[in-house]
Amino acid sequence: MTGPDGDRGEDIYVTRDSGPASAPYLDLIAAARTYLPVLIDELRAARQQ
Repeated sequence: MTGPDGDRGEDIYVTRDSGPASAPYLDLIAAARTYLPVLIDELRAARQQ
């Protein structure tokens, strides 16, 4: 399960046609989940200036 105790979601499995995704693909997904919301907030703030 993913997430902290008491707030866990289901496991996430990432696959490609040839099988499970490799570590670089998983790193890309993790980075996008981390940095994309921050980037979107910065873009919204820049548009309001």
